[in-house]
Amino acid sequence: CPRKVFAERLPTVVMDFARSTVRLNSTFTALAFALGGEAGQRLAEKLGFAISADTLLRRIRQSSPQPKETVRVLGLDDFAFRKRHTYGTILIDLERRQPIDLLPDRESKTVGDWLKAHPEVEIVSRDRAMQYVEGITLGAPTATQVADRWHLSKNVVDVLKEFLNQHHSAFHQARQAIINGQNKPVDGVKFASDRRTRAKEQTRQKRSEIYNQVQALHKEGCHQNEIIRRLGISTPYARRLLHAETFPERSAFPPRRTSVDRYADYLRQRWAEGCQNATQLWQEIKEQGFNGAMGAVTRYIRLRMRDPHQIKQQYMHRARLPAIKMVLPSARHATWLCLKKQEELSTEEEQFVSELMKSSTEIKQAVLLTKQFRELVKTRDIDSFQGWLVEAENLGSKWKNFVKGLRKDAGAVKAALTMQWSNGQTEGQVNRLKFLKRQMYGRAKFDLLKARVMYRG
Repeated sequence: CPRKVFAERLPTVVMDFARSTVRLNSTFTALAFALGGEAGQRLAEKLGFAISADTLLRRIRQSSPQPKETVRVLGLDDFAFRKRHTYGTILIDLERRQPIDLLPDRESKTVGDWLKAHPEVEIVSRDRAMQYVEGITLGAPTATQVADRWHLSKNVVDVLKEFLNQHHSAFHQARQAIINGQNKPVDGVKFASDRRTRAKEQTRQKRSEIYNQVQALHKEGCHQNEIIRRLGISTPYARRLLHAETFPERSAFPPRRTSVDRYADYLRQRWAEGCQNATQLWQEIKEQGFNGAMGAVTRYIRLRMRDPHQIKQQYMHRARLPAIKMVLPSARHATWLCLKKQEELSTEEEQFVSELMKSSTEIKQAVLLTKQFRELVKTRDIDSFQGWLVEAENLGSKWKNFVKGLRKDAGAVKAALTMQWSNGQTEGQVNRLKFLKRQMYGRAKFDLLKARVMYRG
């Protein structure tokens, strides 16, 4: 025999030329997939194994790839390598609930080429991104496309938020109606505004000036990119200011609880009776058990009376009864207040929503349409879909554009209202991918990330 072997081969125990047994190597591979390099090395040391982080990563790259299986129902979504800069695509077998591939970008050609190589795909669930629509149409023209129901609900909420942002003047009307009805001014009493409030007012003044500059440049015919370059502001901020009908106020946190809160009812009563001396009020509640400083009482009265956006002088303003402090919500906050169930709202929130609905019939109709759309998506009421489209497109340009997009994607939307498939499993796998990527500090190469995401051990 021309071949001479001086040692017996034991493939089930150790591979040829290997320096560790098959069992030890599989242990290292499992550690590497579960924890990565550095964390895997630290645990290996605790277990008595001597291995470096780089070797663990090599074990991942040397592992056998997962066997390829035919896919009938596919889910796809994007994920960020670097948010707002570079993205990839994750592909999920929705029937087996397993990731089957990762693509290095989210271009329509890349998606189309992958689908051409997998002609067995019959159904594709995706969000409403145009690059995926084009890619699926290019690579699997006969496959049924299903729009994700969660994204449909999110899209209509985003339209409502933009709509409310254009009608910010209605927020002021609603707040003024509440203040006029419940918060009567007390004549002849003034307090000095502290430095923090003055700083907030100065910041608000700067933001107001930027808003006025943006609107002025827009009227002159400047493009959004030119406005951003001239004023040095971010793209999302410029877009928000351009779409706002009036200056968008910032939402504020509610006042913090203090040691004076338990005496609030007594203070309101004494204030209404005409006692507006902070020292006198402090002495009275001190007799009732209050052990705080007089400054706490003075600050409590001042903050509960302040309406910072209606100060007529720089350092002085009229005092108001401590019972009312109406904070103007942002468009985003107001959107969710309008969509919440009535029993989930506080008394103040319910008052604001009620006055907002009274201030504008357009807002009332927009909120109603949003609730109807979310309900028909939730219950998959396809019979009401066409009627909703007709009603919504008459409300304004924002809604008309949304309806136009739904009509353009009508096949996928109707499939979402009739089929069981959605991108819920895909979103869950994206969340897992983010966990693995952050565990590797975002520095791993694409092949390593793909191997860990695809691992089914």
